[in-house]
Amino acid sequence: MTAHQQPLQNVKALFFDVFGTTVDWRKTVTRALHTSATTTLTSSKPNSNKNIPASVHTKASTMTLEDWATFAAVWRETYHAFTRTVAASLDSDPAKPYKTVDQHHHDSLIQLLADNGLTGLWNDEEVKELSLVWHRLDPWADTCEGIRSLNELGYITSTLSNGNVGLLRDMAEYAKLEWKEIVSAEMFAS
Repeated sequence: MTAHQQPLQNVKALFFDVFGTTVDWRKTVTRALHTSATTTLTSSKPNSNKNIPASVHTKASTMTLEDWATFAAVWRETYHAFTRTVAASLDSDPAKPYKTVDQHHHDSLIQLLADNGLTGLWNDEEVKELSLVWHRLDPWADTCEGIRSLNELGYITSTLSNGNVGLLRDMAEYAKLEWKEIVSAEMFAS
């Protein structure tokens, strides 16, 4: 082992941000939105059971992969606004009920679909399932090997994320992220 590979003295645990740092949310979410829209539009041919409003069908049919990437980026930005609001409300209204990131993703997806003239592209169940795409994010190419190597060096690797516990566990299982611990803001919600 070279000096560069020596474990840090007195460091026992390493905490990681997750979204964007260890997983590629941008590509995964964009692909899921685009694929789901394409599948839905294909299955909404005349005489199908899928009744998409004509204006929504037209709008969604013209959306490119780049358009869905923009949609995904706006969706992610709503998360940043959400976390700032949660942090501010801890001081101003500590009795306010805690809202998980999963619930935020669902609520914000509904709002973004409305804002973009896409309400009706998916039914309620499909919107709910699509909002859970954040549980199935692909890791960056070097993430799994990096976490595994740090574990082998004797470190405790852990998330340190605003993502709720269930989301982080599902993501770890899906992406094969071998965290030793999961730490979520949800654990500190009151």
